Amino acid sequence: MADLRIVDLFAGAGGTSEGAKRAGMRVVWAGNHWPEAVKVHERWHSGVAVCQDLQQFNWRALPDHDILWASPACQGHSEAGQPARARDASLAAEHDQLRATMWAVIAAVLAKMPRAFVVENVREVVEWSVPDVVVATFDERGQAQEHALILGAAAPQPGPTYVVCKRKSGRFDVVRRGEAGAVFRYWLNFFRMAGYHVTVQVVNAARFGTPQNRRRLIVVGHLEREVRIVEPDLRPEEFATLDGILDFAAGEWTPISKIAKRNKKGAWVKLAARARAQHAHEVFGGAPCWGQHVSHVGAWARSPSTPANTLTTKNQHYLVRGGKYRLWSVPESLQVQGFRPDYLDGVPRTAALIMAGNAVPPDLARGVLEQVAAA
Repeated sequence: MADLRIVDLFAGAGGTSEGAKRAGMRVVWAGNHWPEAVKVHERWHSGVAVCQDLQQFNWRALPDHDILWASPACQGHSEAGQPARARDASLAAEHDQLRATMWAVIAAVLAKMPRAFVVENVREVVEWSVPDVVVATFDERGQAQEHALILGAAAPQPGPTYVVCKRKSGRFDVVRRGEAGAVFRYWLNFFRMAGYHVTVQVVNAARFGTPQNRRRLIVVGHLEREVRIVEPDLRPEEFATLDGILDFAAGEWTPISKIAKRNKKGAWVKLAARARAQHAHEVFGGAPCWGQHVSHVGAWARSPSTPANTLTTKNQHYLVRGGKYRLWSVPESLQVQGFRPDYLDGVPRTAALIMAGNAVPPDLARGVLEQVAAA
């Protein structure tokens, strides 16, 4: 497979390029908008990375290649970001912009027409739709106050696409909701009209040797035939685990009783983190275990003899043992993704965790690319 040329529109730490290298393929061009991520890519894949806003690139300038892999921004699609989007209008607008990076993939593919392409993203991308639009606002007497003329209607029409929500002010909004998945289906059709056979499926990185239950949507387009990715036939008990990755003898530990922070007035306040850590300590009787701080789920804890759940860009995963607590280290997070532990040496912790959480697990990339190449 050494003669196969890959273009990688990479995310995070560049796991696709790492997976291509493990598969014996040659990455001829890689692009990302973040200078720090490009520096890391250059360290391990010298000479091919470009710091570039992928929505502002002349795709005809790409070198010839056989397979294009793209991992567009997932934050705007991810279910994990939904609670924050609902609270923060500016964040919702930012996520709308991030979703637009999906269009760059179409431009890249149509400019060079590689034999095959792969797009990786979160599963929720299949629900991609237009944002909710306010069609009209009514006062308490039911009289319309304003209309969104962009929809081409003088007044809202009755029908199942409208819902009514009461504001605290007593006014009412009529909102038009886009059909779930409508934009995603429209996006797919561009590739089909260009002659690609397109498949859409969800695969789990754990089945490709990564110690993490990380389920991702994989879209494969091929000019000659339909390609479906076959997951290795592993039973859950055969998945790689965190044993040997999580180091319970290393790091700086905090007694669970002292997990707290200062509020805006300078007073110390207890955190939900303390309750979660205490729960883990009680469930495992002080034995080594791990958990994750997630605001919308309750406390839970798991044994190191299991795979991780999905690693994110947030500093959320933690260890508990003997009444003490610490967060996962960067080398631990990297190994959970399938990278070598020193892959991000020298990168500040916050940036490193973002790169690790955003990356494609290299062994997942290798497994998918090998199957696409075999076609």
